[in-house]
Amino acid sequence: MARLIIFGFVIVAAALAEAQTSLIPAQNVIDARDCVMKLVAAKKNITLIETVPAPEIKPEGLYSLADFQDAAESFWGFRPEAYLNMYNPLKNEIFIMTGREYYDKYERSVFDSLAHEITHYLQHRYQNADFTSGDDSLEWDAIETQSWFRETYKDQMNGDIFVCPAN
Repeated sequence: MARLIIFGFVIVAAALAEAQTSLIPAQNVIDARDCVMKLVAAKKNITLIETVPAPEIKPEGLYSLADFQDAAESFWGFRPEAYLNMYNPLKNEIFIMTGREYYDKYERSVFDSLAHEITHYLQHRYQNADFTSGDDSLEWDAIETQSWFRETYKDQMNGDIFVCPAN
């Protein structure tokens, strides 16, 4: 029995180690925030104001599923079973998935997902959007911005790093 438990632990530990290597480095996503925000704001003809706090980026891998669930419950009213991308206007924070498998499967990037969530931030902080109104145009705007970002900046998305064209 003890061998089975130890063997099982080794398998679980190996699976966790493999899962960790499949995450995009969280710091790369955090480092891209300001550049992505400037690019998306420029597209939307929004002038960023220094006194308006930027959203805190909370990448999967640095923040737990429980952290995400607590934030989601405070805003959405339920606890999702998995880590998802979300802008929480109540706490001005963006939770972002960093698993490579998801982005590879859907031919997307963590950086265009960041552009999507930053769009929600701009809608809330600069355009006074009400996310409780049921206005689907807010989500469609974020989807359109994400697609635009993916097409426009695909050459800047160099693997796990976003090379800011504004620098």
